[in-house]
Amino acid sequence: MKRWTGPTAKMRAARARERLGIYKRMCVQVDKRDGDVCRACGEWVGDARHHHHIIFRSQRGTDTLDNLLVLCARC
Repeated sequence: MKRWTGPTAKMRAARARERLGIYKRMCVQVDKRDGDVCRACGEWVGDARHHHHIIFRSQRGTDTLDNLLVLCARC
């Protein structure tokens, strides 16, 4: 199998790493904002938290504080 290389592949990989870094920083801020409480049911989430996009990225949602929230595993 041939591996994709070249400037286009390197640029896409760099953008993906940058997006992941932005997402991780936003998750830290969402954790501070929401604490250990599920935004849907109000229960304590502990380490079983999920960072959820209100508008999915596939539907042009962003990795911003107003589009992310903390949910428990049940919700």
